[in-house]
Amino acid sequence: MDKRTRIFVRVSLVFILIYYFFGQKEKDTDTKALDPVSEENLTADSVSPDSILPTIIPESVQKFIYKSNLSRSEQTWLVDNSYRDSLMNLTYESDFTQSGKARLVDGVYREQTIHGSSDELVIRLGDEIALGDLNQDGSNDAAVILISKPGGRGAFYHVAAVLKQNRTFAHVSSAYLGDGIQIRQVEIESSEIHVNVNTALKKYKLDSNRLREIQ
Repeated sequence: MDKRTRIFVRVSLVFILIYYFFGQKEKDTDTKALDPVSEENLTADSVSPDSILPTIIPESVQKFIYKSNLSRSEQTWLVDNSYRDSLMNLTYESDFTQSGKARLVDGVYREQTIHGSSDELVIRLGDEIALGDLNQDGSNDAAVILISKPGGRGAFYHVAAVLKQNRTFAHVSSAYLGDGIQIRQVEIESSEIHVNVNTALKKYKLDSNRLREIQ
């Protein structure tokens, strides 16, 4: 997601928040009672389940988004990009950094490898992001690809499991995929992470918050 898209998503959310809260204040009891999509009358068809809503937006506003006049594709685009924005600005554990952690800003982390050297460690979030329930708690978690380039010595790929905790995400575990590989697709199916690497399919599952490869 480029800078202009991120700005548009954030501005859209701000306007939605303002419209929602001011609109709620102006609504009287009679109007609410006649509203066919009022909060009491929400159905599975009018509101997507919590598992596909962005964690950075309060639940009441999440429901408002799906009650809005936006088309379904526009609603999906908004929440998907909200998820991506959160994952692009998250702290991930990393064996490549001096602190053991990499705080991504707009999807990228940079660190000087040797003091006074021009060599630089770069860790970035891959384009492939999958959403789904990894720990069977009913909420949408995420699987992402982290690409680490330590001072130009290759590109090391890891799949990372990120769990939804309250209203935010937390990185809990990663698994090494390979060096200089091609990631074709990442999916979450039945609480398993499926990664298409080159021509092979690798499967991973969380076990006590640690990713392990399964057959």
